[in-house]
Amino acid sequence: MINAIGDSLVYGYGVGSENSFINIPHEKVNNYGINGDTSAGVLYRLDEVLDGQIIIILVGVNDFLNGISVDSTTSNIKKILDEIFCRGKKALLCIPFLLSEEEDYTRILSLANDKITKYRENLLQFSHEDLLIVDFYGELQKEPNYSHLFFDGIHPTKSTHDLMRSLLIKSMEERKWI
Repeated sequence: MINAIGDSLVYGYGVGSENSFINIPHEKVNNYGINGDTSAGVLYRLDEVLDGQIIIILVGVNDFLNGISVDSTTSNIKKILDEIFCRGKKALLCIPFLLSEEEDYTRILSLANDKITKYRENLLQFSHEDLLIVDFYGELQKEPNYSHLFFDGIHPTKSTHDLMRSLLIKSMEERKWI
């Protein structure tokens, strides 16, 4: 069983949870995404998902939109991963993508993007035999018309969720996790 935990990006805000990138065909994936969640919230709720063999995690954007530091968020992720590995589970850590700065609240998104960039650097340093990192940050930047990947500058469109799903599946298949 696969459990996914995180924020609105996991939940599927704006496209419906049935269209979230975590929904992998022919796999049982439970969605524990909550709109507005932060790394501290995921750490607090972590016990809810530890019955899964693989735990998908995508969180951090709301931390940065709310002014939480990169170091604090990274520390929470380390605690989350340590607990997952301590329980003998596998972790699939998704690195969040940059937010589109073509919206009305550009200054807030720009500040968040600076933190997301540093956060990505931190997450790419994590290493464990039961850790798989999917870099949405790096992969989605390769797409033309970046701003069209989101319906509000933050949340992915349905087609972007489909793209994210294909990246997730490819990574999991390469590691023979599915």
